[in-house]
Amino acid sequence: MNTIKLNFTAYTLITAFIMTFFMTSCEQDNTIIEDNLTNITNDHTQIAKQRFELAKNLSLAIQEPEFANALKVHCTALREDGYYETEFFFNLEKDKSNDLLEGKTLDKALTETSGLEARNNLDFLYTNDPGLAILMVNEDAEAFNTRVYIDNGYDDNDPNAIIKYYENGELGEQLANEEPNTITFIVRESEAYLTAEELIMENPDNVTVVGNVNGQDINVFGYNTDINNDFIDEIEEGIDMRTCQRDNLSGKERLYKFKTSNNHEGWGKGSGEFIFDIVFGNNSSTINTLRDRRTGIDENQWYTINKIIITWSTTNDLDRMKYVIHEDDGGATYNFGITLSGNYQGVEVSGTVGVTLTDDDDFVGEKIVEYCDPIQNGSYYHSNYAGAVTFECREF
Repeated sequence: MNTIKLNFTAYTLITAFIMTFFMTSCEQDNTIIEDNLTNITNDHTQIAKQRFELAKNLSLAIQEPEFANALKVHCTALREDGYYETEFFFNLEKDKSNDLLEGKTLDKALTETSGLEARNNLDFLYTNDPGLAILMVNEDAEAFNTRVYIDNGYDDNDPNAIIKYYENGELGEQLANEEPNTITFIVRESEAYLTAEELIMENPDNVTVVGNVNGQDINVFGYNTDINNDFIDEIEEGIDMRTCQRDNLSGKERLYKFKTSNNHEGWGKGSGEFIFDIVFGNNSSTINTLRDRRTGIDENQWYTINKIIITWSTTNDLDRMKYVIHEDDGGATYNFGITLSGNYQGVEVSGTVGVTLTDDDDFVGEKIVEYCDPIQNGSYYHSNYAGAVTFECREF
């Protein structure tokens, strides 16, 4: 009996030790996971990896028609608010119940399909990827694509570019110019999303906060798309009398309208987003800049901008402006310098101003507009060509 009791006691102690070690290990593992999920990371490689993981889990879930239709409903929901793109911000929508999923959320449906793998993935993206979106293309097609694609910065202008996808959980790839003809979902960072760096360059009247994720506001361009046609009659006193047609007009210089023959977007990128950076010298020899961003741009269609710049006078201002145009494709931000030279009160000056762009943006073109450029029809200047873009300036 003593021997048995001793063995039982030893067994009990060993079991208790193992259980304590196991529980401690689990707590440490959970702590490591929680630390990784709660500390915001700037590691774009890790974020890209987790977007791939989300695409994988989505490709498993869309095997059920109800889930695919639920994604479609989410992608079209923002249209009523005037949003230009057929997409939704995943982290803002994933916890909303959906009737097509019997009241379950996207989060719940994904974790039921992929388990703990999806749980860790969703938590990481919620913490670190506020601009995460699901884009839908070919909305009117009859069938759903069994592939979920990842826009991980491929070059849509390169005919040899490769786009990756998951199909039923298996990774594959294809040429990016092979456009599908079915309803297709793409995991990406929304091109309408503005990082903190980009937000500095934008007009806050054209930016909407659509929600907050993990304490981070989701700033989006593209909701306030109404054009303001309330023209302003601001006559400048004492405009100089050079022999230029502009001398005979009073009012503000404006970027009035534009169109493009190439919106620099492939099928997997959605609509075009064009950035105009206008560089000029106003009331001094200092170089200044204004930005105008236009979203939802299709090809060969005129879009009215009516962006007020300055009341342009060669007495007070530089005698030329520069328009630099990019198409926004997202990515990491960087500073881009624009140099402008011209004549200010009889003196040749030159200066450089920095603007914020992202490393996937496409350079479209640039154009110098001179004060003495000719005026057509008495109210606007000749068309200016910058790459695929034609734009008009007016003064009134």
